[in-house]
Amino acid sequence: MIKLVDSSESKIPIILNWRQDEHGDTHVVVTFVDVETYLGTDGEILREEVDYILKEYNSLLKSVSMEKLREAAKKKNLKKYWSMCKKLAHFNHKIESRFRVMNMKEAFEHDMGLSMRAVRDAINFATLFKRQEVPDVPLGYVAALMERSTSLKNVNLFEEEKKFLNKCSETNELPSRDEYRKRLDRIKKGAS
Repeated sequence: MIKLVDSSESKIPIILNWRQDEHGDTHVVVTFVDVETYLGTDGEILREEVDYILKEYNSLLKSVSMEKLREAAKKKNLKKYWSMCKKLAHFNHKIESRFRVMNMKEAFEHDMGLSMRAVRDAINFATLFKRQEVPDVPLGYVAALMERSTSLKNVNLFEEEKKFLNKCSETNELPSRDEYRKRLDRIKKGAS
């Protein structure tokens, strides 16, 4: 496994492109935006890093897509949904530690059908929750909580709300989504 270079070094700008091979299969390739940056580095090590990132990206594409995320959400399997989000967050962290992908938005849309908002929401979900904290509730409840996470964290109530959702799912006493949103707004308003 290749160790990526410390993030304090300048990031190398790259573009993800797609090319077709002789069999008509499409593959992701990397184009360096700045040839001088490439020439100013150890080309062999940089090529190994790029190959590693492409391998990770292809692995990510096999396990994460908008369809797979929708299917997990539809089946109310938030633990599976969270696992895919965690893979996306992990990949995003790896690539951003060394490279600046100039067309990441287009790449995620092209290859996974994900908008940048969906990517950001997925990464937030994987960051805000540990797997064992993921409640057995419809995604809309978690989305409502995540939308208010910053303000709830500011008043130290975010963790309590995660526990509340888990308790509601365990006791089968989940309020309606609208009631839950109103509850969060009351908490937010009362804490300000």
